[in-house]
Amino acid sequence: MRTCCLAYGSLLTAALLGQNPLGWLHGQPTLVQTYRFTEPLMHFGCFVMLTLACLLARWAVPRRITLMLLAIYAMATELLQGLVPGRTPEVADLLQNLGGIGVGLVLAWAVSKALPNRRPQPAVS
Repeated sequence: MRTCCLAYGSLLTAALLGQNPLGWLHGQPTLVQTYRFTEPLMHFGCFVMLTLACLLARWAVPRRITLMLLAIYAMATELLQGLVPGRTPEVADLLQNLGGIGVGLVLAWAVSKALPNRRPQPAVS
């Protein structure tokens, strides 16, 4: 799960800081139109998934630190977009990022409660 978390985080960083993430779609008009229509939800959904991946990977870091680092990441990537030609930081995107972190936290909590306890059970003699 940690490898998936790192891979997804790397891909997300490339998309958030890339000069033209729509270029990845190779000019497919249907995909470009879909992206433009769903873009407000993309930030939210991407951060829900990133938060789920980070929290379910069970890093040896307290959950509150993980959430703080995710919030810093959300703010930093949004601010750094101002340095990328053709991109601009937007408060709405930042709010969607932070909202995604909040929902990801709730979903990770629900998933962890639904999964069986991973602690080894003591042997019964």
